[in-house]
Amino acid sequence: MLRKILPFLFMLSALLRCVCGAVVEGLDDLRVADEANGLIRLRCGNGYCELEEVCTVSVSGENADVRFSRMFSEYNLLFMGRDELTKKLRRLGVKVVKDLFGGKSIKTRIKIL
Repeated sequence: MLRKILPFLFMLSALLRCVCGAVVEGLDDLRVADEANGLIRLRCGNGYCELEEVCTVSVSGENADVRFSRMFSEYNLLFMGRDELTKKLRRLGVKVVKDLFGGKSIKTRIKIL
């Protein structure tokens, strides 16, 4: 029985999660907290989450900068290594920018604080 469950549990531990425990896989799991002057702050989609922001997206021309909050990135670092975390945050950042701007080709820089 454990042999069947173990790969599934490992897969769950490799997901990006907010500090409240909610899985963050894309823009569907986040909500816009604030939007001003080309800066978009995204929060966890869980209404009970205390984390102020998961990431901020700033756009200037055809470039987008995605900055993940320190709390979000360090919390996920507890469950996976630095290399895997960097790879998953890059994927999440590109996916969020693509979903926010309708699939446009925008050069995306990821910053992990």
